Amino acid sequence: MCGITAIWGGNDPALANQIMGSLIHRGPDASGITSRQRATLGHRRLSIMDPEGGRQPIFSEDKTIAIVANGEIYNFASLKEALSMTHQFSTSSDSEVPLHLYEDVGGNMVKDLDGMFAFILTNGHELFAARDPVGIKPLYYGNSGRRTVFASELKALSGRATNVKEFPPGNFFHTRTGFHKYRHIPRAEPEERPIDHWTGLIRETLERAITKRLMSDVPLGAFLSGGLDSSIIAAVARAHMNELHTFSVGIEGSRDLEASRVVAQH
Repeated sequence: MCGITAIWGGNDPALANQIMGSLIHRGPDASGITSRQRATLGHRRLSIMDPEGGRQPIFSEDKTIAIVANGEIYNFASLKEALSMTHQFSTSSDSEVPLHLYEDVGGNMVKDLDGMFAFILTNGHELFAARDPVGIKPLYYGNSGRRTVFASELKALSGRATNVKEFPPGNFFHTRTGFHKYRHIPRAEPEERPIDHWTGLIRETLERAITKRLMSDVPLGAFLSGGLDSSIIAAVARAHMNELHTFSVGIEGSRDLEASRVVAQH
């Protein structure tokens, strides 16, 4: 979890710093800011990938384009391998991948990203922003005079922007062309299949979904309620890790905590 902000239509690092101050709980490890021509970007960092070298904003090789991002790109390794043929990466962070991908193919590159993300990039003359298909990572925008202001949380824009709206999931935005819907959630027709087929498919999908989310350069833990969902997630994750710490919150003596301990011991 990180905090990002952007101001378009005016160079205003002071306002960006104010917004970043409201987002410090999202990123207590580091902060960064950059201003150019018509834009300012700001970032509050929670270090997960490349803790030492992945500070943001991250810049293109010629320093003309900068990106601030919140989230994780699960397929960044394969994308980075292809991009390394034409780009020199300055970090090991997955957040650098959409920057170089945008340089090569433009806004439609979001269709190639598998992940949960909200990111903003700019060259100072135009600005591009995108949010993941189902809106896992938050992003809001509003007006401050003639400027457009973006932030990870609604309250960070309170008193600093008007006409605040949620950045729609599955969309990207460009200052020249506006909003574009790039991903629609598919609707599948019901199918009659044996129960073993469906249970096998559920297990396969859960394994794939959980394991790709284990990418991290720091220790991972799991919240555990003792219920079915969190227990399955913890069990699958533990099978792929040497160590997994679980954390539970509840009233002393509650059934939830009792169930959590049983799962944790298992």
